Amino acid sequence: MRSMHLRMLLIVVLFVFGCQTVQKKYTGFDSKSLIIAEETDFKDKHQLQSSQVREDVDLLRYALIKAYGGRKYIASPIMTQALKSLEEINLENIHTSVQLRDVVDEILLTIPDGHLHIRSQESGQSPSRLATKRKPQVGKNLHQKENPPWALNFIRSQKHQVPVISITSLPQPDDPSWQGFKEAIDQIMSSRHLVIDLRGNGGGSDVTGRWLATKLAGHPIPMPYAYVAKSRTPETGAIALNAERFRLVQYKRLNKELPDYRKKRLAEKFSEYEKLLKAQDPEEEMIDKFNNLNEEVKSPGYKGNIYILIDAGCGSSCESIVEFFETVPNATTVGENTAGMVHFGNMGYIVLPHSQLVVQMATDFWKYKDDRYVENVGYAPKIKVPQGQDALQAVVKILRKK
Repeated sequence: MRSMHLRMLLIVVLFVFGCQTVQKKYTGFDSKSLIIAEETDFKDKHQLQSSQVREDVDLLRYALIKAYGGRKYIASPIMTQALKSLEEINLENIHTSVQLRDVVDEILLTIPDGHLHIRSQESGQSPSRLATKRKPQVGKNLHQKENPPWALNFIRSQKHQVPVISITSLPQPDDPSWQGFKEAIDQIMSSRHLVIDLRGNGGGSDVTGRWLATKLAGHPIPMPYAYVAKSRTPETGAIALNAERFRLVQYKRLNKELPDYRKKRLAEKFSEYEKLLKAQDPEEEMIDKFNNLNEEVKSPGYKGNIYILIDAGCGSSCESIVEFFETVPNATTVGENTAGMVHFGNMGYIVLPHSQLVVQMATDFWKYKDDRYVENVGYAPKIKVPQGQDALQAVVKILRKK
């Protein structure tokens, strides 16, 4: 009987001390603490108090523990050490947003997730982050405009006009900037050769890229994923909501009206967040079935040669396009290794309230059927172009021999 009382006492003690440890990490925070305030100004601060730095760092730790979709898929010793390093930051040496950014990003760089980073909207990314990035070395995208994020151009090879579809970013499929894109693809379906220029494309939504691969293949594209693990905590819902609130705040600062399609997305994200607040579901949802596109793609397929230009600036959903073309036999990648930002996806954001620094972190983790792991390594091209040479010119040389 006495031993039972001792065991019960031990359990109570462990519970109390365990709760105190968690309370230390989460003091004063809940999922609402992560939602971007409308008065956010994104401006660097030059006189931060130690207490303000401590609160910003603690909020980031809270987000990494409760909201980050990769928290269970980063090796435990790495994640534990990163959280410990954040807790042990020397506050006396940090007085500005830029100083905080630099110290925190040194720690985040130890976590092998190509998307995860902290930045200043005014001063950009940390020197350490910039130093680790591979610089594109195989020429610039033929299209240099951000809006629209695509263009159809033609280059001459022998007697033929070769279409070049340039895609510099990947907005959501309902974004008006895609207007005319599908009609442009219809226009070049009978050409003998096709170049898809993805150089410098940092990603976005993979939906249009999947449509393009399906259209050119002439059949549904098999997905290479074994499953996606989607974090379903209210905190994850909050940082996902922030992806749209981020734009809302930016539009308000410019005295602009939020476009209707963005208002719709904002309402959808808010509704999802509210559901997560009330839900009793597990903290994670595993999805191992991937539906075909909602839109039926009727196409006989593209019969000519497809050359896909890639570089170190092709990351995230841009790399998804590379994946979608893996099983298309007439498609060849040309250039250099992509960025390697594929296993952690669907970005969420937080803004640290005192320093106004922006932290980007994934809300889910992607596992592949063949167990590949290419984070920070990227996909190698089938035809490697030497550094300093232009990938498009390399394709032109290939076409001259055909």
